Amino acid sequence: VTSLSRDLGIHRNQLQRFVDGKSVPKPEILLRICQFFNVDARILTHPVSDLQGAGVSRLPGFLADALDPVPQELLPDGLYEEWRELSGCIKPFVCHILHVKTVDGVRHTKQIMRDVVITPDGAPREFEGPLKIRGIAVRQAGGLCIIDRPDHNTSLTFTALKLGSYGDPDLYAGHKRSVRSVLGSGLVRKSATVIRRLRGGYREAMYLRRLPRYRTPQETPELIQWLLKEQQATVEYG
Repeated sequence: VTSLSRDLGIHRNQLQRFVDGKSVPKPEILLRICQFFNVDARILTHPVSDLQGAGVSRLPGFLADALDPVPQELLPDGLYEEWRELSGCIKPFVCHILHVKTVDGVRHTKQIMRDVVITPDGAPREFEGPLKIRGIAVRQAGGLCIIDRPDHNTSLTFTALKLGSYGDPDLYAGHKRSVRSVLGSGLVRKSATVIRRLRGGYREAMYLRRLPRYRTPQETPELIQWLLKEQQATVEYG
């Protein structure tokens, strides 16, 4: 409850009253909760069977219909940790939780994070309120691609990943490239990305969420650091 209230930006006691059935959220709070859990608020007024599969993806419908989804055996439904490296930061390694879920044959992805800016002293400073990023996972030659976008703007991000990196089926290494706007502005610099499947499921994910999102090299697994630097080298020199 404490972690969820922080992500939702509401007081813990208020959320606990919702959970206990002692209070009902106001419309704007209810909308925030529904967006966080990716459910339709109409479940309070309509039969769930009428709403299944409605409005799950925040991407244009034609993308989900036209692209080939990644098979379950290559990217199982579940939770993953996504690692990237930030330049010019005293805590250069960032880790977020990625959720993969299949709905009506479409491989949906979701991340909950906070937007960040780097202060002049090199420290990351997070903005208040959760940043929700939703997308789909599709097959591509030699691996997969996650196409996603945040709820608050029209930018698109493409994360191309190789499957089973270095013989480990739980590791996916690749690169992330962002388009500032689907209406035609330039591309953001390509950055290395590593995704690792969480075999421990929600218990492991909740443990990771209690750790800092931004970490020093001493707080980051050596394998993750090595993979990120190797992937970044292919961008800069290959």
